[in-house]
Amino acid sequence: MNLRTTNRLGGCALALAVGVAAHAAGPADVDAGDHAVGRPALTAPPAPAGSMEGPVVTGVLEWYTNQADFEAAAAARGKVNKAVETFEESTQQPNGNGSLNDPLSPGVPNGPFPNGLEGAPNLRVQSNLSGGNPVTPNPRGVDGLVNLSAGFGGAVSDLVMPNFFADSLDLQFSGGNKTAVGGNTVEYTNGGPLGVDIRVYDTSNAYLGQMHFSSNIQGTFFAGVISDVPIGRINVYSPNNAGEGLDNIQLWYTDVQESHCLYRNKRVKAQACNTCPQFTHECDISTPAVCGSVKDCRKRIKQVMACPDNPDGWCKVLHLRCDCK
Repeated sequence: MNLRTTNRLGGCALALAVGVAAHAAGPADVDAGDHAVGRPALTAPPAPAGSMEGPVVTGVLEWYTNQADFEAAAAARGKVNKAVETFEESTQQPNGNGSLNDPLSPGVPNGPFPNGLEGAPNLRVQSNLSGGNPVTPNPRGVDGLVNLSAGFGGAVSDLVMPNFFADSLDLQFSGGNKTAVGGNTVEYTNGGPLGVDIRVYDTSNAYLGQMHFSSNIQGTFFAGVISDVPIGRINVYSPNNAGEGLDNIQLWYTDVQESHCLYRNKRVKAQACNTCPQFTHECDISTPAVCGSVKDCRKRIKQVMACPDNPDGWCKVLHLRCDCK
């Protein structure tokens, strides 16, 4: 079903008849099953609705329904929240909707996004024709996505969803360093929202796990996942044959800090020069050489420098390795 098609529901156009804005969904419902065709069920038992206390762990994934807990856990693991995509860069008029093509990417004009995505430089959004069995990316292409603005169907902010109810939504991440992702689950439906399934894949598209989260059009529920391995793709699917997505998408990075070889000066030998550079003999001479340990660094560096006050003179410098950090 195309979200932009004027369907009839009780004699009213769909866009005017959707009643989910007034529907108050119940407590967060977390379920640890995998309903994808050909996928084994996850071993973690489901948490009863509203009873989840703390994270649920399935394999290499740790799932959260509480945003503050998710953010605290991610930060405690040394991850950095470097990007948030809100879709508010859309120029869609209030109480409107407009289709756009797959994919919605940073810096590429697309429908009501004149500059593409602006909040997250490593995020790409597209539909998936495979719906609830999104083993691989499978974008619809033309008119694959729809942008709903605040006021449409009860939405309180700009949202991006698949344009057809049978499709699901893929969030794809580049860079190979996203190890935590969170956001507000959203669902556009003719009836009461039933929640969304969130599946996670690594950077080689290997399946990592799935959880079920409560959702509604207002985005009042949260879903977050922390992974032991980099996340390459997240799929969002509503078993309710509805529009689905994530809003206010947080991308948490695991920063890989490169270590470099450090040296201390051993001696400076002058030849016909009175102004050779002076060193402190501390371990403070940094080099571009990358290292895993100090043993990866050259034992010594010899330099011959021109004399600042005598073109016929020179300064011979010897540095010895001292650290890798």
